[in-house]
Amino acid sequence: MTSLAARVASTFGSDGALARRLPALQRRAGQAEMAQAVSETIADGGILVAEAGTGVGKTLAYLVPLLLGGVRAVVSTSSHVLQAQLAQRDIPALSEALGIPVRTALLKGRAHYLCNHRLEQTVRMVEGVTGADPRDRADLATIRHWALQTPSGDFAELPGGAVGSRWRVHLGSTADSCLYAECSHFTACHFRRARLQAESADWLIVNHHLYLAEMLIRRTGQEPWLVGRDTVVFDEAHRLPELSRAMLGHSVGQQHLKHLATEFAQIAPIEAPGMQPWAYLAMCLGQSVDELGAALTHMVPLQPRIRWVNGSPQGVQPFQWTRLASAVADALQAIHDALVAAAQTSPNLRSLLQTVIKVMQDWRVLLRGPEANPNPVAQWLAWEGMHTGEPRWSLVQAPVAVEHGLSRWMRDPQNAGVSWVFTSATLGNDAALDWFTRPMGLQGLKPLKTVRFDALTQRPDQMAVYIPLDLPDPSDPLHSLALADGVAEWATALDGRTLVLTTTVKAARRIAHRLRWRLDQTGKNTLQVLDETLASRERLLAAFRQAGSLGDQADSRQDFSQRRGAVLVVSMAFWEGVDFPGEILQLLVIDKLPFPSPEDPMVQARALVGQSRGLDPFEHTFLPDTELALRQGAGRLIRSYCDEGVLVVGDRRLALRSYGQQLLRSLPPHRRVMDAAQLAAELQRLRLTRASTRDRSLF
Repeated sequence: MTSLAARVASTFGSDGALARRLPALQRRAGQAEMAQAVSETIADGGILVAEAGTGVGKTLAYLVPLLLGGVRAVVSTSSHVLQAQLAQRDIPALSEALGIPVRTALLKGRAHYLCNHRLEQTVRMVEGVTGADPRDRADLATIRHWALQTPSGDFAELPGGAVGSRWRVHLGSTADSCLYAECSHFTACHFRRARLQAESADWLIVNHHLYLAEMLIRRTGQEPWLVGRDTVVFDEAHRLPELSRAMLGHSVGQQHLKHLATEFAQIAPIEAPGMQPWAYLAMCLGQSVDELGAALTHMVPLQPRIRWVNGSPQGVQPFQWTRLASAVADALQAIHDALVAAAQTSPNLRSLLQTVIKVMQDWRVLLRGPEANPNPVAQWLAWEGMHTGEPRWSLVQAPVAVEHGLSRWMRDPQNAGVSWVFTSATLGNDAALDWFTRPMGLQGLKPLKTVRFDALTQRPDQMAVYIPLDLPDPSDPLHSLALADGVAEWATALDGRTLVLTTTVKAARRIAHRLRWRLDQTGKNTLQVLDETLASRERLLAAFRQAGSLGDQADSRQDFSQRRGAVLVVSMAFWEGVDFPGEILQLLVIDKLPFPSPEDPMVQARALVGQSRGLDPFEHTFLPDTELALRQGAGRLIRSYCDEGVLVVGDRRLALRSYGQQLLRSLPPHRRVMDAAQLAAELQRLRLTRASTRDRSLF
């Protein structure tokens, strides 16, 4: 029988099935080589960690061996968008091209599915409240109508996404609140149906968060859907260390506690009327959470992460923290005791009790602080929702190393014989891919193979790199303003087609504001400036793509949304997973080198752990993180052999510091633009080339 590796090689050959049935598909040496490595891992077992640079085509490189091998697989991605792309586009197209059918199921986390029991409870509670908010009644009417028709219960399919997102926390399925077989809606449970469909599918398409969450549940002896698969593939695997730290840690937040108080106040009086002072207990929890939030707002700056210092968040006196946090703990304990006394009267109260127990356990761990944990951990106070004007706090503790997470699950006897594939465009800066394999605990597992496949872009003439040395120092408040002035000139020369990636939300807003002002000063502004304050991520990307595809013939007198060019100014959330093919993007500007903040608690904890092992924090923590983030950001520019563009890094440290050469070498092959005159000539060349291509297309 022909081996899997031989069949994969034949499929990728110049006269193979892919070339015959997908003639537009570009042949890529790295892709075929990676497919061989994946096929060997599937056939022989073990672990493959494959870094596949931009343009290699890693998706096809692992899908083809999976399909030809006839294996039952789990494919885990970093987002729901990539899940949908795999399930709705990539897999069906490949299956049809090769003539091999495969049953796939896309599964999201519980919270994305409507819980009919919780809907029934919520409707009953809202209808029983005199003077209930008319908006709540209208939203619930919309959801109830949808609930009668939806076959999946996926909130993403609910007409009017805002309604679904607003009510998901109240109506979504959760492991803590699930009544399982005791639920009157058990046979019609949307999540249960999705689970059953997933168990019978050949390939299961999930996201990393769901896989890790279910892995932790399975370790307690529940829900065996993860086992029984031949191969598990983690695409965009560079996200796994951070997500694993979050999943293996502890977190309790203001929003969670307030929701718990509301749910308790609504459910308990109905399930056990008069047994306990339910309303008073709920009020005590709500007031203690409000008091803590008000104090934190006044004492702690609204920054994403506030360090934990000497038993309390930085800026809060330990005695103040103890008093406020203990009040929350006391309120939780009172609710717990009341539920214990009444739990046997109702499955709903028993479910609610389990939720309270879990919150209490996490809160106790957090109050004891990182010093009480025998393993290295980081702890911090996190702020979210600052951009909405409604900041919400969370208390978080996360492990520095996650060797006892996924790698322990991989060693579990029930996973014997499973092949594991981890792939991403950025997994390390050495042959061992140490940045990824060490924290994930993979280096002790056998057999382990690490391999790097270079980015598709091998031609240095495709990308030019410019480092403006006349900009202020990156720490200077004037840096963002000066860079924005440069972007105005450069983007005008290209009629837009410019993406600005910043390392902070604050910098993105400063640059966008200054850029609008600078463009307006010209008196003939035909560029629109898009930023994160204007619309959602999806709408921003769609608007930028539309602007880049309108062409140079667009009338500048059109309304704002139809102007011929655009500059997109965004922060770190857009540094990966963004793809602008062809001439839509020709200028990428990165404001500063993406060094991790030395004030970040997790970065500090990782550096201290490395230092305890004799490793230099800068060389082994800060610089590798910066290199991988820079590569991720720069990877937005050149996505195919046909793309051309200029990368501007507005940080003169890249040219002047000793580590700059290491960072430059990590970028795809490129040529340097040495001064403003050369940059202007390069931009003019790109514009003329674009015009020439357009003119030729007219004949």
